[in-house]
Amino acid sequence: MGKTSEKTSTWLALRNPVFRRLWLAMVVSGSCIAAHNTAVYWTLNSLGASTVLISLMATVSALPATLFTLPAGALADMLDRKKILLAVQLWHASIAIALTILWMAHLLNPYLILASAFLFSAGFAFSSPAHSSVIAEMVSAEELGSAYTLAGMQMDLSGIIGPLFAALLIPLAGVSFIFGANGLGFLLMFLAILQWKRVRPQSNLPLENFFESLSIGKFSRRGLNLDDRNPLRALHSRDQDSFGPARVVFVLYLYYSVVDAGCRLEGITP
Repeated sequence: MGKTSEKTSTWLALRNPVFRRLWLAMVVSGSCIAAHNTAVYWTLNSLGASTVLISLMATVSALPATLFTLPAGALADMLDRKKILLAVQLWHASIAIALTILWMAHLLNPYLILASAFLFSAGFAFSSPAHSSVIAEMVSAEELGSAYTLAGMQMDLSGIIGPLFAALLIPLAGVSFIFGANGLGFLLMFLAILQWKRVRPQSNLPLENFFESLSIGKFSRRGLNLDDRNPLRALHSRDQDSFGPARVVFVLYLYYSVVDAGCRLEGITP
């Protein structure tokens, strides 16, 4: 009984030193990102931005995900995912440091802030598919469920810590401190990913080109066996490099499985 509970523990993946370093860096960097988002709205207000410009923050932040998510998934299959993540961390750090310098030089304006929001979101859109796949490569099949649970928990923790961090420090140190801390958070993520020694999985499947990777029709033939009722086992298969678009099937299957289980526990028919 003790061994069973140990294997299903939420904290199991933290025993993996590689994932532990990444997860701690994610908590710190995620908190800095949440603080940055709070500081951005404070900055827009202090610069006298109109309500239209403030409302556009949500639009420009969501647009890159719509435009770039599918191409990003294809690139994550074709290129080294570690290099993608490292490049995105440097991209984000440079934007945050640029905002810090512009604010200190009194050159920052609402339009530059909107542009930075788009560039930040573009980086997240390109790194998200690689990031989700990298977690599966870092941990064992036994640790995979714990790893994804902890990744979700990290987002909740950062969403609580970050705004509080900003509320306390903006009056004391100013927004430039928050922007700079965000840049350092991305550099911390860079170091955590850099220390990971990736073992590239061997795939027996042919490598798809960019446009083939965008195709949806081959889900059941490549990367994910739809007859396999265990999505975590399918995700951790040996042919991870061919898994690209099948991540969408995995996420949808896992989501509806969780919803179905929750509804049945509550006596509801979904």
